[in-house]
Amino acid sequence: MKKKALILVLVCAMAIMGLGVGKASAALTWYTCTVVAGGPSGTTINPANPPNTLIRLTENAQLFSNKWFKLPDDRAKEMLATALTAMASDISVTISTDGTGTYPYIQAIYLVKVPQ
Repeated sequence: MKKKALILVLVCAMAIMGLGVGKASAALTWYTCTVVAGGPSGTTINPANPPNTLIRLTENAQLFSNKWFKLPDDRAKEMLATALTAMASDISVTISTDGTGTYPYIQAIYLVKVPQ
């Protein structure tokens, strides 16, 4: 009986360890940006073009300009509200992203007042 319990514990531990293994992701990097545009895109009618929420940013040190980023579905409304507030207030945002892909995902976004 102890042997079966030990085997079960080992199998469970290996399964839990396996959950962390997957597609490797690039390291997250922080950028301070100006919000150029933002809003929903895509359509629910065409599965090849599913709906997304995007914002277009220009990095303040010109590392990139007018680049589109996706917002994660579970936080899209809050992140879009932050981006639109930055546009309306003419202040910058600081974002965290891995920068991979055509439309990289933003992991975090914060309003920042950049000294003039």
